[in-house]
Amino acid sequence: MSEKCPLLEIRGLSAGYHQNGTEFPILDGLSFAIEKGRSLGVVGESGSGKSTLAKCVVQLLPITSGLILWQGNDIAQFDKAKSMHLKTELQMIFQDPGGSLNPYMKAGSIIGEPLLVHGRLSRKGREHETLKLLEQVGLQASDANKYPHEFSGGQKQRIAIARALSLKPSLLVCDEPTSALDVSVQATILNLLSDLQEEYALAMLFISHDIAVVHHICDEVLVLDRGKVIEYGKIKDVIHAPTHPKTIELIESC
Repeated sequence: MSEKCPLLEIRGLSAGYHQNGTEFPILDGLSFAIEKGRSLGVVGESGSGKSTLAKCVVQLLPITSGLILWQGNDIAQFDKAKSMHLKTELQMIFQDPGGSLNPYMKAGSIIGEPLLVHGRLSRKGREHETLKLLEQVGLQASDANKYPHEFSGGQKQRIAIARALSLKPSLLVCDEPTSALDVSVQATILNLLSDLQEEYALAMLFISHDIAVVHHICDEVLVLDRGKVIEYGKIKDVIHAPTHPKTIELIESC
């Protein structure tokens, strides 16, 4: 594999849903790439296909056609062992931090669960790593013994981020990770993600309806409209010289 090969590459991806024997297409021929340590923002109005794309990338939704390449290799051809390894390399942060956390598990167990499932570290090692992750996301060691309902929305999202980082992934797929939070909390979570990206050399696929948020955290941006790419390029170029009316609308609405 060439060192120049993107970490993730999407070629001509189409996807949709089936209901009662009828197909409802959502994505139509998407193509893009994300290099190691770089971040791509995906923006668009509600219903444009942003979350569908995120689910396709992390294999929660099958694609209709096209290719998803991981380090140059078609993930559809992966055997069981490679597919399991890919799950550790790709981690997702969801929009609703409360809904993504098991209410009956303590924060420490939630963060350490991926390590347990994938057989990483001893029990003591997992406990140590969990406390380290809590500290890295701005929480206290004592928080490990609290349940999700004892945290604020922003703190819950920090726990979700810590859980996603526990397996040391190469790519974070962030599906509107701040939209359910108060405006005052959004900036702290975005700054945290930016700091962690730099510290871990993480790549990010960052889904948002807010192009200003993407401008804050991403290197490149892809604009979706009705499942199609209408604009794709460096964030500064798209923000300062948009070429599509829909992109201009998104910028003007900020």
